[in-house]
Amino acid sequence: MEGMGGENPRFFIAVHVGAGFHSTSNEKSFRRAMKKACLSAASVLRKGSGSCLDAVIIATQVLECESLPFAAFE
Repeated sequence: MEGMGGENPRFFIAVHVGAGFHSTSNEKSFRRAMKKACLSAASVLRKGSGSCLDAVIIATQVLECESLPFAAFE
């Protein structure tokens, strides 16, 4: 990651699972999916194997592969 200045780049990643009401019975599944998406995006940035946009794409793909009722599917 050019311009990051060092081997330990600093970044912040956040994802959300859509606006509106989500059943509390799915809370653990949603949290697990969000964590997986964040870790996948962080891996791209930490390894320097892609851009910020690549990290966003990976996080989105991870969420899309989950069988949860995200905003796009409700």
